[in-house]
Amino acid sequence: MLINKVLFYLFSTSFALGLLDKIIGDKFKLASKAEEGFVIMAKAIFSMTGILYLYPFLSFILINPSRFLARLFQSDGAVLISCILPIDMGGYHISSEVSKDETSKLIGGILLSSTLGASIGFTYPVAFGILKKEYRDEFIRGSLIGIICIPAGILLTSIFYGFDVLKVFRLIFFVIAIVIILAFGIAKEWFILINLMKILGRAMNILNLIGLIFLGFHILTGRAILPYKTALDESIKLPLKMAILIAGSYVFFSIVYNVLIKYSGFVRKYLTLNQQGIEGMMILLINCVPTLYLYEKMDSKSRIINAALSITTASVVGPQLGFLGAVAPSYISIFLFNKLISGLLAIGGTVLYLRYKSKQLYKI
Repeated sequence: MLINKVLFYLFSTSFALGLLDKIIGDKFKLASKAEEGFVIMAKAIFSMTGILYLYPFLSFILINPSRFLARLFQSDGAVLISCILPIDMGGYHISSEVSKDETSKLIGGILLSSTLGASIGFTYPVAFGILKKEYRDEFIRGSLIGIICIPAGILLTSIFYGFDVLKVFRLIFFVIAIVIILAFGIAKEWFILINLMKILGRAMNILNLIGLIFLGFHILTGRAILPYKTALDESIKLPLKMAILIAGSYVFFSIVYNVLIKYSGFVRKYLTLNQQGIEGMMILLINCVPTLYLYEKMDSKSRIINAALSITTASVVGPQLGFLGAVAPSYISIFLFNKLISGLLAIGGTVLYLRYKSKQLYKI
């Protein structure tokens, strides 16, 4: 699609500008952003390359259980797997392997795994490890709004791109049930649910490290430890492509950020957020972890909105975009639309929630 080509030209041009700025001594502060993009991607690559190497083997293990559960819940294996796996930590590749249906691969492997899967497999375990106890209540409330917006965002994306909406609804009906359970469990602070998310995140990290061990042995000796097919070439080439794309996007969005920050007063006035709240919203477009570290400096409203966006919109121009640009560039526009429309729904939902809450307090 045209928008995908435009984005790639923008990012490649921005990447070139960053390197040219490096030659003249980082005069425009673009070179440092290109380098920062590579550094961020180095951390992201370390957390995903082992999974990338193992995904054919993991798909082989998961294909039968996922199909059984899909029949049981009248859904699709790709959709079920994507509820717990982030897009760049096995969600996309494993979903693509376990399902033959293109719509299911798109809904599950891209739209769901980049939102719900990323939330359960990454954001929640990380957030509950970073945030102090006194800030968790606001994060929980905001994240609940974000989770509720995920199915709505997928349905709106399906309508906009002309998909079979009834088919999509049937596919995500089970997801809606999961979202309701999650919303109730998180609202009640079920520690067993939170601990399960932490265990899942820890298990993914351990699995990734095991994959890195096998990958290192395979590269250095030329022999595979596993007797099954692995993705050696892809796990080497993909991270480099991602790093270049993210370095370019960092430069591009640093320019956009500098422009937007001048007009952030309008956003701050409309949403009544403090400066750290605005900065957190912009930063989480690349990665939500730095936003979580800003939580202490935000006001209450900013914390709730940023929590909602951490679920729906985080990494829309960060590692997730880099990953998708490397493996399935034709789906970038759908990915961006879904993340951004879900983010707008999350902001709208948060504003309505806060207005309702203030009215209730006023009545008291």
